[in-house]
Amino acid sequence: MIVEILLSKKIDLEIKGYNKIPVVKGIIWTNLTDGRIEVVAKIHPDGRMSIFTDRAAIIKMLLKHKDNIIDLIPK
Repeated sequence: MIVEILLSKKIDLEIKGYNKIPVVKGIIWTNLTDGRIEVVAKIHPDGRMSIFTDRAAIIKMLLKHKDNIIDLIPK
């Protein structure tokens, strides 16, 4: 299941073991082994940030920013 984690502000997220691809309105991280997309971050016009993933390790890593988490939305 994909989960959207909505943050109140943009954070600088570095994920080890993934290829980071910056795009105009966000960032995409791909798996180094097969190039599959694992994490997508969308930057909203109002400064919020949504992170979409199904990886438990990424979700656990985001908990260090728990003061910025507004909502958790299953997709």
